[in-house]
Amino acid sequence: SGYYSLKDRENDNHTWTDKAVTTPQTYSQDLSSTVQSAGAALNWKPAKDANAYVGLDWTRMDASVLFYESSRRRFEATTVFALRDLVGSLVDNYLLSAGGDYKASDTLKFTWAYNLSKADGNLASGSIANQLNTIDDTLDNVLHTIELGARCDLSKTRQLRIGYRYDDYDDSAYRLLSGRVHSVMVALSIKL
Repeated sequence: SGYYSLKDRENDNHTWTDKAVTTPQTYSQDLSSTVQSAGAALNWKPAKDANAYVGLDWTRMDASVLFYESSRRRFEATTVFALRDLVGSLVDNYLLSAGGDYKASDTLKFTWAYNLSKADGNLASGSIANQLNTIDDTLDNVLHTIELGARCDLSKTRQLRIGYRYDDYDDSAYRLLSGRVHSVMVALSIKL
């Protein structure tokens, strides 16, 4: 299966008036935003007691807005605004996922999953981007996640779940956020 989605927003009716004493001016705050997404997924049954899937998704967020500035607070008597720049951001997100399960017996089931997530883009442009550090403006990260699990029915009312998860996060814009995490989960559920 697959999909494509496009959401486009334009808003050019945001206006305000300054408090100039002689000739007040009206300013408009134009905004445009486009979000696109597309993806495809495939599910199949490689064996009688096994299921598998793979999927790929992409999302792009593209936005721009007029940036005004003033040297005074808006509520002061003679506030005047100056158009500084058209500021935009463009961010792409990608997700690759794969996984499956295998039913070893009526009481035992194994699961696995792998996810690769990548974000890439800039959060600002123009004069705003020039004022920001690279770590505040740039998105450039990758997250790998591997999950392994088992579910065992101990009786009609008790179930044991065991899981392992490994996350590997690499942030090229802000290296201090990069790292790896190993997690082990054990749960016992009881139906009353």
